[in-house]
Amino acid sequence: MPVHCIHDTQPADRWEDAFLSGNGEYGIMVFGHPHRERIIHNHHRCVLPNESLGMRPPAVADRLEHVRDLILAGEREQAQRMFSDGRSMAWTQPFHPGHVLHLDAPVEGPAERYRRITDFTTGEVRVAWSDGERQSVRGAFVSRIDAVAVVEIAGPRVDLAVRLSGELPGRPPEVTFSTSAEAAGNDEAYLAAVGAYPFGPGAAGFAGVTRLVVTGGRLTVDGDAARVEGARRVVLLTRMDRSSTPADLEGLRAPRRTARRLRGVTRSPCARTASSTAAPNSTWACPTATGTSPWPSCSPVPTPRRWTARWSRRCSTPAATCCSAPAGYSRPG
Repeated sequence: MPVHCIHDTQPADRWEDAFLSGNGEYGIMVFGHPHRERIIHNHHRCVLPNESLGMRPPAVADRLEHVRDLILAGEREQAQRMFSDGRSMAWTQPFHPGHVLHLDAPVEGPAERYRRITDFTTGEVRVAWSDGERQSVRGAFVSRIDAVAVVEIAGPRVDLAVRLSGELPGRPPEVTFSTSAEAAGNDEAYLAAVGAYPFGPGAAGFAGVTRLVVTGGRLTVDGDAARVEGARRVVLLTRMDRSSTPADLEGLRAPRRTARRLRGVTRSPCARTASSTAAPNSTWACPTATGTSPWPSCSPVPTPRRWTARWSRRCSTPAATCCSAPAGYSRPG
């Protein structure tokens, strides 16, 4: 077990108990269920639009000396009134969750010697368990260098149904989701989840795209889900961002096209390349992000307060970061 870590012997049942990783821009919340994994993906630009867009601070520089005199004289309420332009309180645009990555095994077998670990040295969340003599390991982290969330699953035989969704508690009905999946050869697929805000000038929505790469086994696409059978290794690379116009958002609905627009999820897989020393020093070499984001800021539309109250406390991305595999990391098989 890593020196600097937290661990649990049970998966999380609530999002409050999920283990976190992030890079300051992306954040993931790993529940850690061995057979029904849920990983919530967040982005720091996923904020519900409201009336605060475009607001400028009040022009009060010329009143500074007078306000200071009032404060020194004990006239705090008058100083507060002077140091404003009379506007009412306006809330900032609150964070909201992005989408959920679902990883479902076809059969729920026993999960013995279960461990869910967050390694603070690397920022990786690792889930390990055994099913009789078979050992399975799932690792997840967010790369700062490449701005991509990575999930790797390894085991003697990996059978999974993979899909994205917006199925999160408290999501207001006016924030809608569409999901899709598209095969890209025999060993790759793209999955997309596109969220749309209520209609308003400028803001359109947000999107997440996952590129799925399998080693061994069989990969098929069924509706908006990808199915993996008999693989030795599965890697999932996710990028997210936010759209400014309905035209941009509509263009994000095709997963492969979305992947290209979301800066760097290309056809070259994210490969784990060992250094000239031992495996503990190995690193993840991911595609380098290129180009600029086509997603500017959001427009003012009403903010659903019930979603705000539930999620704004914790859905900004945590600061832990890494682009390296943890010391002593090993995969079975």
